[in-house]
Amino acid sequence: MTTRVYDVKKQKNTLNRIIVLILIIVEILLVSRLVNNPSLIDQGFVSTLSMISKVLIIPFESMFSSWIASAMSTQSVVDVATVISMAMYALIASVIIVFSNILKDNEDRVIRL
Repeated sequence: MTTRVYDVKKQKNTLNRIIVLILIIVEILLVSRLVNNPSLIDQGFVSTLSMISKVLIIPFESMFSSWIASAMSTQSVVDVATVISMAMYALIASVIIVFSNILKDNEDRVIRL
């Protein structure tokens, strides 16, 4: 007589996939804010992206101001609040993923017939 073994596994990665998807969307919005030329802010699509990403950096904007670096004839602006918010959102997402993996029941159920 043969024994058949069926592995019934839980959906382990659904929450992790959703968190990573949300993180990717947030990071794309913040990168678009970081690389946009300030002279294009008046354009329609760029203006919309800037408004959406502005909401994401509000918690960090009061703590970190922009750095302005001046060279001979050029001037560049580094938006520190955007860079810090990108790092913090990635850190928050990774902490949520680690805690969800810790709290998850990792035992697989095996049915033997």
